[in-house]
Amino acid sequence: MKTIAVQKQIPLGALPIPAANVDLFRRDTGIDHLSRGLAQAVRRVQPMPQELRPNLQGMPLMMQIATLWKAYERFSLRLEPRADDANQRLRLRRIARLYQDLQTVGCGLIQADGLRERHARLLLKSWRERGKAVATIRSDWSILRVWCLALGKAGMISPLENYWPDAPKAVAPGEARAQKRLEWHRNPQILAMLLRGRDPTHWFVERLCGDLGLTVEEALAFSPDMASQYLDGRLLIRAPRHQDFRTIPVGSHEQVLLVQEIQAFMSERRRRRLMWPDISPLEARRKHENHLAYQRRKLEASEECGSGQASEGGSE
Repeated sequence: MKTIAVQKQIPLGALPIPAANVDLFRRDTGIDHLSRGLAQAVRRVQPMPQELRPNLQGMPLMMQIATLWKAYERFSLRLEPRADDANQRLRLRRIARLYQDLQTVGCGLIQADGLRERHARLLLKSWRERGKAVATIRSDWSILRVWCLALGKAGMISPLENYWPDAPKAVAPGEARAQKRLEWHRNPQILAMLLRGRDPTHWFVERLCGDLGLTVEEALAFSPDMASQYLDGRLLIRAPRHQDFRTIPVGSHEQVLLVQEIQAFMSERRRRRLMWPDISPLEARRKHENHLAYQRRKLEASEECGSGQASEGGSE
């Protein structure tokens, strides 16, 4: 009878994952004359020496991972591991998931140090086929390369571009946050709700943020002086609590119309700035953010109600 091997899911187990005792009495050899910062810089690019690797014989895979990482963390002069160290727990969980992903594609390992370059290639292939976000792939690949140092296998896995030459470039954290903010300000459902509201101020603030890239603070402080050169294709923006200026391009017909609408609104309400005249800039910002939060809650409630009615209709 033919025996069929069945892959079992690797349990992550409770975190922090227990690790065996680690003795690195020689860990400062060669760097004891350096400052801690320089010693860290030296050690963090070095693989764990074979003679300092702990004995993993007979340990479950998760304990092997925890013990190896504990040893490498001390060798590389990172923060000393603590039972309540959230960063350490997250790192161990992410390393464990690398082995879980391997098991999913039929390459389950029972020894942590059995990892090879071909496994990295399989992981990358699997991640791309599953549509994993590029930013997440880059982050996991970085974890994988650091883990190779803990395994004593420096250089075994090359940078991501060696395996995926046309991989999209990583978006800088600041750019990603800015893009996310634009998406919030451009939400068509929220904009429609604001447009129907009694006070157009909120709608104009969101339009300035979404269409022209102003911050909420800058939009609330919008004044005729800032708009004085919009017909020349630019706005001169100054945050209310800062003296420095920046220029915002006004290129499209829609952007020009938006500025004209805001000017007419401010003239009608006799405002020197777009924000409400009887409160401070900080109070105005809170008022706007609270109003947006209220509108989002209304939108979420209406969506939940709609999905509930659809479910009831489908069950009849």
